[in-house]
Amino acid sequence: HAFDGFAVEEYVQANGPGTSQRVMMAVPNGAKGPLPVVVVPFYFPEAMLGFDPKNGSVESPLAPAKTNLTYYAAVSYMSDLARRGYVTVSADAYHLTYATNGAPASSWAKWKHAGAALVRDWPGWTGIGKLVFDTRLLVDLICADRRVDASRIGIWGWSFGGYLSALSMFRGEGTFKMAISVAPVTNWRYYDNIYTERFMRTPQENPDGYDLNSPTTYAKQLKGKYLLIHGTADDNVHFQNAMELVKALNEAGVEYDQFFFPNKNHFIMGGNTRTYLYNKLAKYILENL
Repeated sequence: HAFDGFAVEEYVQANGPGTSQRVMMAVPNGAKGPLPVVVVPFYFPEAMLGFDPKNGSVESPLAPAKTNLTYYAAVSYMSDLARRGYVTVSADAYHLTYATNGAPASSWAKWKHAGAALVRDWPGWTGIGKLVFDTRLLVDLICADRRVDASRIGIWGWSFGGYLSALSMFRGEGTFKMAISVAPVTNWRYYDNIYTERFMRTPQENPDGYDLNSPTTYAKQLKGKYLLIHGTADDNVHFQNAMELVKALNEAGVEYDQFFFPNKNHFIMGGNTRTYLYNKLAKYILENL
């Protein structure tokens, strides 16, 4: 798919026996490499790369007429990075496909109806953090592309995507040069049980599933530039998550950056807030990747 300033390429990535995920890359026009890469986990790829599959339009979240948009305006930001010379990659992490009786099926449906079985189906992984494994496989796919600079790979995400960004950064052993987490879950013991227990049961039944999949556990392993952003009035991923990660990073003695929006909820919007947020994201990426 060709757009103004970049083209979108699609792949299907094999993650293991009977599994795959859809991957999309926005590549600057005329790219010869090596180029820096921004990985955006979670959500569905069309939104993450910022184009409407119905008409192929791409819009910037910084356009004045679009400042009231939240979801689509936010994710279309990735197309702006592509125009600035960054390869942007989105993996459809929420819709990994599993071969079930010879037919693909959504992993979300599988998790929803058999969350506890995920531990048995994937030995060595205990729940939600399994997606970090898929993220690292995604990086292997990216680095095989000669247009990519493997020493300049970044990752950023919001909410669950922010969680994946943090855990991938902390456990990536230097794979990622930079990461940004906006409103991330940092310890699954602090997220609402109607969601978390659906996948990992209770902390009493599955303590390792909670602890081994929480970024706070691996704070001392941080290598590279990391920015944590959160709204102090977040009513979804409570601000306690940010404070616990700050505490863990401080105790680990590692360097990182943080920025908090007073009295803003999970959407971090209102007035000039959203524009300010995305300008900060852009500045951090441009300066550190």
